[in-house]
Amino acid sequence: MIRPRRAAASWLLAFGWFLAFGGFLPLAHGAGPVKVVLNDGREAQGVWSAVRDGSIALEGAPEAFPLHEVSAVILHEDATVDAPDDGPVLFFRDGERLTARVASAAGALVTVEIAAKPDAGAPPPAPVALRLPAEIVAGFRLREAHKDDDLFETDLAALRAPSPGARRSLDAVYVRRATGLLRVEGTLRSLDAEYLSMEIGGDARRIRRQLVLGALLAPIASRAVDGDVPAVVELRSGGHIPCTLAGLRAEGGRGDALLRFRGLDEAPQPVPLDRIARIRFASDRIAFLSSLAPVRVEEVPLIGSSHPFPWRRDLAASGARLQMAGRSYRKGIGVHPRTVLEYDIGGTYRTFAAVIGLDTSAGKEAAVTFRVAADGKELLRKDMTQGEPPEAVALPLTGVKRLVLELDFGPDGVDVGDHADWADARVAR
Repeated sequence: MIRPRRAAASWLLAFGWFLAFGGFLPLAHGAGPVKVVLNDGREAQGVWSAVRDGSIALEGAPEAFPLHEVSAVILHEDATVDAPDDGPVLFFRDGERLTARVASAAGALVTVEIAAKPDAGAPPPAPVALRLPAEIVAGFRLREAHKDDDLFETDLAALRAPSPGARRSLDAVYVRRATGLLRVEGTLRSLDAEYLSMEIGGDARRIRRQLVLGALLAPIASRAVDGDVPAVVELRSGGHIPCTLAGLRAEGGRGDALLRFRGLDEAPQPVPLDRIARIRFASDRIAFLSSLAPVRVEEVPLIGSSHPFPWRRDLAASGARLQMAGRSYRKGIGVHPRTVLEYDIGGTYRTFAAVIGLDTSAGKEAAVTFRVAADGKELLRKDMTQGEPPEAVALPLTGVKRLVLELDFGPDGVDVGDHADWADARVAR
């Protein structure tokens, strides 16, 4: 792995940052209206004015929203783009990936350049440069995948889903040859515009950058303790960045989100708000249903005894990504009628929230009925057809012990590829 290691006192940096700006980070221009989605499904819209004391403030709102109660801030409604499977990509240890070019690596830092989608008829904006701690990076690919050798992709998949006891102890660099890829193992020391340097068996070696397809990095133990709410920034140009949101800044009429990274003892780094689609936040006050085991599953096909499309966690019933109206969802449940999922939530949650609708993979004539019941009482019944926009729902659950999600055949009573999604389905305390 890239050396040396560096730990961060994140809470101390955050405290100093807020003191430096009087505990208030104003954004006078450049933010525009945003939508704040809370964990319980409620929404608020307004001009994003500040991040202060671990909260998000909107202009004119009587109170700020604590980050631990915020599910997402939506800056642009256009669909986010997943990092492509081809071309330069950075892979994070938490499973996120980012469309970016690794410009350099040295010590415990990896510097990446993120290009933006150019507006029609306008010159392309300058790329955004970010300095990332090596401890959060799992690897990178510098160019398109090798068409005739999937060694890198196979090793990457194994890294994402390791077998019990498996752990990479050395970095692996993948060198392009005429006959395929060569895996070279050692310790990656640096990468610049011309060479990649690594230590192999105690000897220093250099490999020309143009011959390197990519690298997978051995994990570094981190001693960093992050007291802030974890976030993921979804870029309009493709990919997601795990970080924490330190604040907002306005310069020259442009607004920036200030991001901080675990294990990096530096000032927060700016990313223009006009390049961000949304920012998602994690909270221990919510539980995604795709992470919980249902106590009862009932799947009844229209014809026959075997259900053709069993329910899936964090995937559509088709097996593809959860996607509705051009937007992909990272969390949720993909279902096909008739499917009943019952959860024992023990009376400890206050609300249920989700975005419901027909998945992109559903047939053109697809029609379904969504139902939600709490302790036997029906809270929601909604008929939906392909082409209707997804709908956000939020329902009260105080004291409820059993929550039931049901997807049935629509009013037409037939099955024409009725793939539907409970996207971002979650319960909140």
